[in-house]
Amino acid sequence: MVGNHLWVALEHVTTKDEQTVTTRYITLFLINKMKDGSFMYKPIDEFMEPYFYDCPAALIKLAGPTASPSALRWRAKCADVLAEKANQKNLVKQLAIGNTFTMKSIKGVYQVISLTPRRYCNRVDVRDGLSYTFSLARVNAIIQPQP
Repeated sequence: MVGNHLWVALEHVTTKDEQTVTTRYITLFLINKMKDGSFMYKPIDEFMEPYFYDCPAALIKLAGPTASPSALRWRAKCADVLAEKANQKNLVKQLAIGNTFTMKSIKGVYQVISLTPRRYCNRVDVRDGLSYTFSLARVNAIIQPQP
């Protein structure tokens, strides 16, 4: 379960003329909790190319290969998102006081003025000198110092 996304690998077995065909695929159940305590869900199979790409890599591996072009496209997008997250974690590990960096969806160049153990950062805007606190998950790129 990732947030309100329940990812499930399903196996469908059919038998026709004494031939058994097994198909494995991934289904996303979008879970919504209602105010009265009940919940609703919506199943979306990978063949429908859900617009969510946080499926765990282990689940995709468990589902095995697929011949569906739409499922292949969706799995490729999931792999891209996982690679981006891994790259993000590497950036955060490299970040140190004094580094300058850019952020996702926020224009400007910023400098790290402090880091906390929970990986939050105080940043200062290089242009106007104002200080802000933010999550390191928003770091886009570290700017290497010029020699």
